[in-house]
Amino acid sequence: MIEVGPSPELELGTRRRGGSSSSSSWTTRELLLGIAGGLPAALAELVEQLLAEDEEAVAVSVAVAALTRLRSRAPRRPPESKVALDSQRAAACDNCPELLRCGGDVEGCSWRWCRRGCASCGVRCPARSDLAAWQQDVAGLGLEDLATTFLPVPQLPPLVPVVESNELLHWGVSGEWPAWALSLADAYSKRTGSPWSTWTAAGCGRGSPAERLREAGVRRLVLTGVMNDQRLAALWPALARRRLVAGFDLVLAPAWSVYDADPRLEHLFAIRQSALAADLMARGGPVVPTLNWYRKHDLDRQLIWLQRTRAAAVAVDCSTLPGAQRWRELRSALAYIRTVLPEVELHVYGVSSAERVDDLALFDRVVLYSARPAALARTRQILDEDLHPRPGPEDPGLCLLTSLGHLLARLGR
Repeated sequence: MIEVGPSPELELGTRRRGGSSSSSSWTTRELLLGIAGGLPAALAELVEQLLAEDEEAVAVSVAVAALTRLRSRAPRRPPESKVALDSQRAAACDNCPELLRCGGDVEGCSWRWCRRGCASCGVRCPARSDLAAWQQDVAGLGLEDLATTFLPVPQLPPLVPVVESNELLHWGVSGEWPAWALSLADAYSKRTGSPWSTWTAAGCGRGSPAERLREAGVRRLVLTGVMNDQRLAALWPALARRRLVAGFDLVLAPAWSVYDADPRLEHLFAIRQSALAADLMARGGPVVPTLNWYRKHDLDRQLIWLQRTRAAAVAVDCSTLPGAQRWRELRSALAYIRTVLPEVELHVYGVSSAERVDDLALFDRVVLYSARPAALARTRQILDEDLHPRPGPEDPGLCLLTSLGHLLARLGR
């Protein structure tokens, strides 16, 4: 069992800047080649040829379509944990104890916004004077010690709307959809990072928010861990001390952001924190771990861990994923995850555009989480059949259900 005792003065991720997680086109290429390894020879050659001709977008479409439409696929060996070292890595990488997890980088662990405070920012690099304390706080940067077996996940509809608990009660639609999701922000204090007493095991009795939602007709209640890095920084100390929420049928574990411009060491910290959060939460009930990566071998390390711990589902956050290239990488990653873990259920947060919903519809066993229908309902708007916002009725509950119907129909095409 992992014992984590965070120092009160350490709030991992404090003062994180905004932005979206992303990674390079090279990662997309690596993922596509990984998918090709599980396809029939002719299709694999086609994917490789398209990549050689710099037709990345077409290669993604071919690989995803081939993977999702093949009904029988040969069993895949687990991904290799050995990391391919970057041949152009900086000289400083060769002396780094994390090289075999990281692979090295051409710029080493330099950070372009560094002010050389060496203990004054929320980014962890080798120059920090307090690096050992940060490493102790997360009990190392590997995943091999995480051994909690993930419980089976409850059956959910293909679309789970994300709402606020008070709105769900006031709008009178609690019993009109098979499952609803709340944000961590609903259950945890922004100031202390601890769960509100009414969302703990001790306070989750009659009169609690969870009980009132059940009485109003809610059948399945999910907690999603998607929130900004500042909120996650506040959450971490309480989470590490196992101050967990209760009253939910399923929890989507939070994931710390992996930014392109961050040092590779920061990437390893973010991946470790995300995995550790899922491991800790899984001791209290069904949990879906949320994945983040910068390179393919970051994803491989997590898939080896999830294979070993029998995860039935994995989640990815698309809520801050702008641009066609980054979306191609995400599609490639979903297909690669399904290549390595063919039976896993894919939980995807934050997709609502028609084009992206159509792309997700190619995959089977996908659960989509969307906060957009509720956000539009607050201003009396709906998503139309083409998933464009339009003026709706005065009843916000009716606006919400109308949008959900159109979004579900699009997902089921």
